[in-house]
Amino acid sequence: MKDQRQGAAALVFLVFYACALAFIFYCLFTRRAKRYIFGVMIFAMIRLGANIAALGWAINLYDNFDWLIASLILGAEGYFALIITILFCIVGYEKETLGSSIFYPDIPKGRNKCLHRMTHISFWFEWSLVPANVLLIVGGSMISGGLARATLEELYDPASIPRVKTGQNLRIIGQVLFLCAIIAGYAALVYVIRRAGARGAARQPLWWMAATAPFLLLRGSYGVLSSADWHYSYYLPTNYGANGLNQSELIAEYLMAVTPEAIALILLLRTIWLITMPKHLFVPYDKRAGNLDGAEMTGKAQAGDGGKVTV
Repeated sequence: MKDQRQGAAALVFLVFYACALAFIFYCLFTRRAKRYIFGVMIFAMIRLGANIAALGWAINLYDNFDWLIASLILGAEGYFALIITILFCIVGYEKETLGSSIFYPDIPKGRNKCLHRMTHISFWFEWSLVPANVLLIVGGSMISGGLARATLEELYDPASIPRVKTGQNLRIIGQVLFLCAIIAGYAALVYVIRRAGARGAARQPLWWMAATAPFLLLRGSYGVLSSADWHYSYYLPTNYGANGLNQSELIAEYLMAVTPEAIALILLLRTIWLITMPKHLFVPYDKRAGNLDGAEMTGKAQAGDGGKVTV
């Protein structure tokens, strides 16, 4: 292995995501409300692929740049999928616990599915991320293309290359849009927490979801930083040495991007575990009663457990 530092880190996270996927597949075959599990499953699969590519790059290094390119692309797409997964979890909680979702309402009878879908807040949230993703890809292509033809002097001042500067600006805009989407997602979560409290609903899954906020905000902020500051960029050749990416850049990447995503995944898995619990343990919203049917369960409802049960 030519880059032992990145190889070891990639291997650790590869094992982590493999274990996470095994747990997700277990949930998929044993839990109810399976549709809410798919978002986190897609994210884990993409991140698993990104770590396989990172391990391939660490083994081959400059002999094969395809591994590095695959790692960068899959890493960006995993970040994209993780932001959407937050909305999946919010909608899952609303529908399973409160009975309906403000962000993804049920389709009324006789209403055109496609037209109704376009009225959802979730539709515009998801599609607002598409141009951000495109900006990142186009910007990255412009940077790599411009740096490939740069002179040695220009490599130490990449902003002096017009094509590279334009690509950098596109990437900054894309990362800022991603960060704004994260903030909007947590604003939606605050609204749902207030809505759940007003209805006396169980809010434990929401607290687990809220716990992901500092980690994803750190991830989003690092995305902007790595696009704006060349010292944190994967694209700049001067950030590499004979043994791969320089140590400071590698540590920053794993501390501020890879690790926060992994911690967020753990918290989201706990959220989904609670959302998809059997209904007699995590009872959905009772529209007729106007509260959570099970916030105070009697011994009769719990088949002999007795007393008051707090969900």
